[in-house]
Amino acid sequence: MSRPEWLAKPWNSLPKSPHDDLVDMLFHLPAIFGQFDAVSRERDQNVLRAGLYEVVAKFLEIESGLQGFYESFSRSVSGPLYWPALSTLESRVDDEESGKLFPVSFQFPSFSVALPVITYWSNSMVLHNQLGHAYDRLKMLTPCDDGSFPALPSAQVPCDGGRKWEVMAKNICQSVEYFSQDCMGSLGPLTILSFLTGCYSCFGNAAGDWSREMRWISDSMLQVKRRLRFPTGNLLEG
Repeated sequence: MSRPEWLAKPWNSLPKSPHDDLVDMLFHLPAIFGQFDAVSRERDQNVLRAGLYEVVAKFLEIESGLQGFYESFSRSVSGPLYWPALSTLESRVDDEESGKLFPVSFQFPSFSVALPVITYWSNSMVLHNQLGHAYDRLKMLTPCDDGSFPALPSAQVPCDGGRKWEVMAKNICQSVEYFSQDCMGSLGPLTILSFLTGCYSCFGNAAGDWSREMRWISDSMLQVKRRLRFPTGNLLEG
């Protein structure tokens, strides 16, 4: 899907929406993930280092494009893209002792705004989750042949400690209530279900204890599946 003919020819007579432009950028991610996976098996430290640098550079190029999209899209919308509201969602994870995991939910002016925003959050989440793993691999490498430890340029070091993926994942979780509204029919629940699957994977693929977040996501997915009358006999239900 990332080949030029697929990105351009179907749109010769149709203008692309902001969401289409965003998806175009994301078609390049699978190839980078595949390259990262292949490079990670390399045993030669110098080859591994060079490969990781190339992967990081490609991740950062996509990140720059995502940021450019988000800023442009923000300017195209009159008013805020989303705003906080007290959540009314109930989850089996929440109780009086621990309180609500997500006491605030996000509301959007329309579905046409919500979809590009949550798509941006989702792919920024996945990108930064993998970028963090790439940085961790670089930190574990032995010194270069001359005994030095080459560092990435300071402009490339994540200023948030590599936890941007966590912020994006929680943003998606806080959007479940909006996409679960009755007025959304089945479109809203179907949309959020796919994004929750990505959140679950990212929390499960990250260092630290994210068990409560994963249980919350499992419960939310179960509720959505029941609403859609999908089969629920799977591992997430347990």
